[in-house]
Amino acid sequence: NAVARLATNAAMGRGRSEIDPMDCFRKLGALVDNDRDRESIVLSLGTIPQVEAVSLLAPYLDVPAVREEAARMIVQQAGRLWSDQTEPVLSPLLQAVAAAPVNPATRTRAARMTKAR
Repeated sequence: NAVARLATNAAMGRGRSEIDPMDCFRKLGALVDNDRDRESIVLSLGTIPQVEAVSLLAPYLDVPAVREEAARMIVQQAGRLWSDQTEPVLSPLLQAVAAAPVNPATRTRAARMTKAR
């Protein structure tokens, strides 16, 4: 589908260099109206090792159809990106995952990550 291709291309940095991939994801997120497209966005954002990409996953914690995947991607990328500089952004995201109605293992991992830091 077109949204999946756009999301994949944005995640890979393809296309015109003056286009900001994160801006593309913000705009796509505002335009999509079905869970299949939301899933494409979440899966693509989850491959981008940038704090801003992880932040863009946060609203998807409120979408039941993609909540589990968004939570998993937040925890996964937070583990990779954690530093003193990223902690102010990542810690609240992990706390949100720890409080979200998602897989208990994901919630526990998020909670442990925030406490261990």
